[in-house]
Amino acid sequence: MSGLPKSNLGPAAIDIQSTSASTAGSLATQTVNNAYGIYLYYNLPNTDVHTYLSSVSNALYGSPTVYNTGATTTGVSFYQDINYTGTATASIPKGNYTLAQLQAYGFVDNWASSVTVPSGWTVTMYTNDNFTDTSWVCTANTANFTTLSPNANDVVTSVKIQ
Repeated sequence: MSGLPKSNLGPAAIDIQSTSASTAGSLATQTVNNAYGIYLYYNLPNTDVHTYLSSVSNALYGSPTVYNTGATTTGVSFYQDINYTGTATASIPKGNYTLAQLQAYGFVDNWASSVTVPSGWTVTMYTNDNFTDTSWVCTANTANFTTLSPNANDVVTSVKIQ
């Protein structure tokens, strides 16, 4: 009699209030490296623990956990997939953002495929960091970056939001 396949198992169930972030991150790395299918954590407090959870999500998904207070703010949101689907960034206010600054909002380099833009705002997107190389200007929601000329899908690295 055989047990469950690895894809149905995980290396551990993590109590985040009693397991260090480094241990949780290490177990997440083992989950990926050993092709386990499940990573479970429990006992989440009702406080901001996004830094702790990022030690896990960075290993599992290659991106940090974004803390959302639930408060609505006006800003630009980038989406991983066309038609405003997939993972979304937090709302990004007006300003100029290098890749490092965008990452604080959950933005991933060369990842965005659509964007929502508040009325009256302008978003200028650049293929390279520090606002260089090819650029595109969006003054309204843009559901599919492949329709921009040239194709802007999965190539945005820095942005100016005005």
